[in-house]
Amino acid sequence: MFRKPYHPHIERSLEVLKDQFIDVVIREQDPWRHEDRYEDLARAVPDYRLSNALIKYWKTTTDRSSADKWLDVDKYYQNLKIQSFDLQDWKKEMIFKTMYPRLDVEVSRQMIHLLKSPFCVHPGTGNVCIPFDPSKEKFNPLTAPNLQTLFNEDEEHVENTSLQPSIDLFNKYVRDLMKEELTKKRTRDESKESLEF
Repeated sequence: MFRKPYHPHIERSLEVLKDQFIDVVIREQDPWRHEDRYEDLARAVPDYRLSNALIKYWKTTTDRSSADKWLDVDKYYQNLKIQSFDLQDWKKEMIFKTMYPRLDVEVSRQMIHLLKSPFCVHPGTGNVCIPFDPSKEKFNPLTAPNLQTLFNEDEEHVENTSLQPSIDLFNKYVRDLMKEELTKKRTRDESKESLEF
């Protein structure tokens, strides 16, 4: 994905992304827990022996979380004495593939692109860009409200439209974000006070 040595910006990004990858992807989302998904992790490993050994092991141990499987890659890499690739470089690449933002030309060029903000309307389809709950396993973008549906619903009371659950979710997200920032600010302020003479 990126050439080595990494640009300093990429190195700094990696430091930020590592913790988020562990907390959000591996612990919260737990993407490789089930058989239909853990093969994605194993197939991402660039060594055929290691990939097959992981799949074989995971088929016999169905109770392992994504965090366990992430550690299994380390264990099997060492046990099989793999030398065909560097494990730490592979882990960095996995973090980048999963977490590093990738914006195409249209996202960068057009102010109306759906990635710009929630609740904007796609000019071609009329679909409304809505936030979704990442803790829920399934999200079908085809069930998101579209402009025509919203016009047909009660215009005077937004709480009666199909957009309301998304608005509630977004409001909850913003409230939680504000609480988190307030907690961080208090912690910073307290640590500043303790450093004063």
